[in-house]
Amino acid sequence: MPRTVIVGGPKCGKTTRAVAMGGDIISTDGFASAGDFSAQSEAAAKHLGGDGDWVLEGVTAVRALRKWLRTHDGKPCDVVVNLTTAYQPLSPGQQALGKGCQTVLREITPELRKRGVELL
Repeated sequence: MPRTVIVGGPKCGKTTRAVAMGGDIISTDGFASAGDFSAQSEAAAKHLGGDGDWVLEGVTAVRALRKWLRTHDGKPCDVVVNLTTAYQPLSPGQQALGKGCQTVLREITPELRKRGVELL
């Protein structure tokens, strides 16, 4: 299994997809106690670039990728899966969070491709 990061806004099925893939699942939800989104993505970024079969998923995963890319060479993961369709109604705040995830992904996509990361 490739080292995978699943990104997307709230209620898009990131956790469901991660569970279906198997391997070690690292959910950015588990970093909520680290503080704000910046602190959460910093904690999540520490899991990128490692060996093994793992899936990192959550709304702050894309920000973790951005942080990792700024401070490391090489590939943070093998594959990034981008989920965009919400399966439940979203609050305005959740909609804004989803748009923010897509904005960050667009920003880092050229660098991910340059480093050989597959984007799905």
